Amino acid sequence: MPFVIHIFAISAFALGLAEFVPIGLTSIMADELSVGVETAGATVTAYALGAVFAAPVLTALTANWPRKKVMLIAAFVFTVGALVAPVTANISVILLARFAA
Repeated sequence: MPFVIHIFAISAFALGLAEFVPIGLTSIMADELSVGVETAGATVTAYALGAVFAAPVLTALTANWPRKKVMLIAAFVFTVGALVAPVTANISVILLARFAA
């Protein structure tokens, strides 16, 4: 099996994991950040809204770009957002990072 297939499988797993893990951590995040559960739950919504808005817009904006470049930039932005969100103690930064991821 080509190596790129493994990379795509790992990427799909990471995207799914990044979306659904915060659901189980909502009450813990609410306690740690001193916010309501509904505000902590907005992290899941922010991630979903980022995907909904970014998909059509970025597809249109990058239509003439090389696909490899687009994939690398998207992977970089996802990685930065996924790394920033768990290490900050500010709910606004977490929401922004989740939206970007």
